[in-house]
Amino acid sequence: MPTVSVGRDLLFESLGRTYTQDEFEELCFDFGIELDDVTTEKAIIRKEKHLKEDEDTGGDEEIIYKN
Repeated sequence: MPTVSVGRDLLFESLGRTYTQDEFEELCFDFGIELDDVTTEKAIIRKEKHLKEDEDTGGDEEIIYKN
């Protein structure tokens, strides 16, 4: 099954409200969607490039939901 990544803040803005992590996971469940991961752009880049935690990646700290 494909994985879709979306910025949390943009998603919440589009939905017209904010959710706690538990509320959002429940909302996903109600629609038959599993929230696979909650991460940041920096963490994704760090993982892809095999960088250490303290190495600069150039990405930002926007929270990303992977469904």
